[in-house]
Amino acid sequence: RKNFWCKSTQVQADDFRNDTFEGITSFTAHPEGTAEVHAEFPDGTKIPINYINLSYSQKHEFATGNITSFYAINSPCFKDNELIPIDTEMQQFGTHVILITNVQKFFARLQAKLEELNFNCSHKLVKYFDEKAFTEKITPYHKRSMYKYQNEFRVFIDSRQLDSMTIELGSLEDISVIALSNDIHKLKMRLDDAGETATPYR
Repeated sequence: RKNFWCKSTQVQADDFRNDTFEGITSFTAHPEGTAEVHAEFPDGTKIPINYINLSYSQKHEFATGNITSFYAINSPCFKDNELIPIDTEMQQFGTHVILITNVQKFFARLQAKLEELNFNCSHKLVKYFDEKAFTEKITPYHKRSMYKYQNEFRVFIDSRQLDSMTIELGSLEDISVIALSNDIHKLKMRLDDAGETATPYR
């Protein structure tokens, strides 16, 4: 049994782009049961309620940085050396996609530009957690399992600001290909014999 303070709040709905849990520092899921809720009455009346899914999260009081995200095409995306079709839900993000064909060169350029601007950054794959059975500290690289189809690779920039950022990298024509989002599920790629490099083909 837990005690919680409840307050009526207006919550923006989750969708493919807006995650209302973005930026939290911890997440605690509670199994089905009963909780005593302290309603905001002058006499401090306690109201017992039954719940099915109850979770508690904490969030930073200030912005810790900026995030930019990519769909990761990595080894788990392949079966028998063939690319598993990308989820069509990814088409919601826009009419076109940019496929980075040389990831090492792309991140070398990004890192050099951020160093020029005196920003530190880190990057890794997002870990998706079960929001019904998870109790752990949260990093910028955690996200709820409802977003698992996005297979996200994140870059976190330690900017300590709320405003969005634009990083100018110049032309990416030599290391990228532009395609229609509606065609992304048709993308075909193979892994090399070492399982390290993915090559697009028609």
